[in-house]
Amino acid sequence: MSITRSPAVTTRRTPGSWQNSQVARSHTQALVRKLKGIRDPAMRTALAAAFLRDEPGDDVVATLHQLVGEVRHSHEPAAHGLADAVTAALGQLDYDTRARLYSAAKTAGHDEVARLLFDASPGPEREDLARILSPERQVVPRGRILSLGERKALARTNRRDLILHVVRDPHPDVVSIFLDNPHVIEADVVALAAGRGAHPDALAAVAAHPRWRVRRSIRRALVMNPTTPLHLAVRLLVDLRAVDLRAIAADPQLNQELRAQAMALISAPG
Repeated sequence: MSITRSPAVTTRRTPGSWQNSQVARSHTQALVRKLKGIRDPAMRTALAAAFLRDEPGDDVVATLHQLVGEVRHSHEPAAHGLADAVTAALGQLDYDTRARLYSAAKTAGHDEVARLLFDASPGPEREDLARILSPERQVVPRGRILSLGERKALARTNRRDLILHVVRDPHPDVVSIFLDNPHVIEADVVALAAGRGAHPDALAAVAAHPRWRVRRSIRRALVMNPTTPLHLAVRLLVDLRAVDLRAIAADPQLNQELRAQAMALISAPG
């Protein structure tokens, strides 16, 4: 994970500044009010990204620590929007900002915040990625072999019988078109997100899609899929239910950092 490349150490504030949880809560609530006041998801993400980039590192870390806990324990529908804005904003940070915040999080002992700042994942160990990216593939059982162009055209179909086959196509280009198909329903994307045969880039496309990334069932499927890039899976954990987090923490097939993050979030302050 490239965030571990000798990040610059940020200077901590004087004792008592952000050690006071009431101060952290006050700043967190101010940020939450601003985010809730914006209805457009892209604008919410832009505001969150500006906060992450422009504020002092220890302030940002204290706020993220508090915010993660509040989102985790909130029963308000708006909590989904907050989680989406913050996790999407984290993905927009440049390396220097990410390294600065990562260092501040480690210094403060907030490992659950530090993991949110991972910006890369271990490379896939599977040997079949070239096969997944093959331009020719049989999509319908006993059907003919289709070219990549034909498969992309098929991803736009309005036929339910064909959609159920296309959902198993692992190619990222096909998946990107499929996600925008207005005839695709949530259950289709859950099946896609849970598919162990998908290319990591295809799962990353699901995690980035504004229509689907906010659906908790899809977030859970992505996190439970070992093929999902780790740095994305870690962020998707933020607003999952405690029962999901416990299942993730106990799953030996999942990355140890992901399991550790799930355990940290279970006990996050709220």
